[in-house]
Amino acid sequence: MALSRQAVTKGLYIGPYADRSVRALGLEPPPMMWIFEWDIPTGDSAALDSIYAVTGGRVDEAIEEGTQAVVLARRMRDLVAATEPATWRDAELRGRDWRLAAAAYHDARDAHRQRYGADVDLPAYNFTAADLGARRADRDPAMAWAARALLGSILLVVLLGLYGRGFGSAAARGLLLGALRPWRVAALPTPVTRADRVLVWLIPAVVLVASRLVLTWFAAPAHLLVTLGGWALFTVVVRLVVGRRDPFHLWAVVGGVALLRSVLLLAVLAGRGPGGYWFAFWTAPSLRAAYVTVAFAAFCWLFVAVAVILRDRYGLRRRSAVRADPHRRGCAPRRAVRPGLGSGPGTRADGVE
Repeated sequence: MALSRQAVTKGLYIGPYADRSVRALGLEPPPMMWIFEWDIPTGDSAALDSIYAVTGGRVDEAIEEGTQAVVLARRMRDLVAATEPATWRDAELRGRDWRLAAAAYHDARDAHRQRYGADVDLPAYNFTAADLGARRADRDPAMAWAARALLGSILLVVLLGLYGRGFGSAAARGLLLGALRPWRVAALPTPVTRADRVLVWLIPAVVLVASRLVLTWFAAPAHLLVTLGGWALFTVVVRLVVGRRDPFHLWAVVGGVALLRSVLLLAVLAGRGPGGYWFAFWTAPSLRAAYVTVAFAAFCWLFVAVAVILRDRYGLRRRSAVRADPHRRGCAPRRAVRPGLGSGPGTRADGVE
């Protein structure tokens, strides 16, 4: 990492421009002004024209600095690849180094505030974002273990649904079928015990809330409110559609899909917590693309599964089920849905062109 300063200064700055003090209309454009349009080939940009005018005849020098930055970055990568992973991937070593670095940061922050806190001409930096990031990073190990515990509890529900008998087994079986095979939920007998009727919605609700709390380090109630608000709106609408009929089978499908989506989220949080999710997993293009694809498929699966159970268990026709879905209601044009089953060319079996 000792080479990183040179790589940054040569790669993210245009040396012949950054070496000069430039003023325009009384303002001082920053040395990294060019980075806002780094991916736009253009010849009429005021920013790029200004940079070219300031650099003068040192264009080749500026381009060569970019080449040097690439060489340095490759050298850094090769040095890391040639290093024995056990020397820097040790969890205990990482934790000790993190604590030492955190202590050094706190000392430097406090010294900076003491020196510049009362200086109106050169005020101190605002460390709020850095402090929040540090506190959340400290919570990552606990969040990772919480995600693993939630995955373990979901596994117990699956095992209870497959092999269990007695208390909670009907609810677990309904949730398992609701997540993977909703067309079989309608044939399930309605449980006679109150425990199964409560567990079929209580288990998914607890896992849903807990998984979102883990994702946000238990520190973002606004995110939790928005997420749960969307789920609550959906469940209220489909519950009103069912009316006075027993909602057990409906909750089995909605809860099963909620567990399925929570498993996907918890699986990526179980490694290193939310920090690892954003810092390592989300920044990997292939992993992010696969995750988004599966997550979107699970999102759509909710509407498909609910439409199936409304049709098979509660007697709603497909057109009525689509109309009852609060999320899909406005998605398809009215003219694209025909009453009954389509039979003409270009028409699917559900009547949607």
